[in-house]
Amino acid sequence: LDGGHLMYYIVEILKGRPVSERAMQIGQHVGMAVLFTLMLLALYNDVNRLISN
Repeated sequence: LDGGHLMYYIVEILKGRPVSERAMQIGQHVGMAVLFTLMLLALYNDVNRLISN
């Protein structure tokens, strides 16, 4: 299991009913946006470090 599915299972336990497909889609889109943002930040830091030194 990955972290996303684990999060959905925890929400399902807390709410007492399954997470809707729409909520899962939104969660996956937000997760992908966060990952891409972190990747771009890491790339920026690497390039900045190469140029600075």
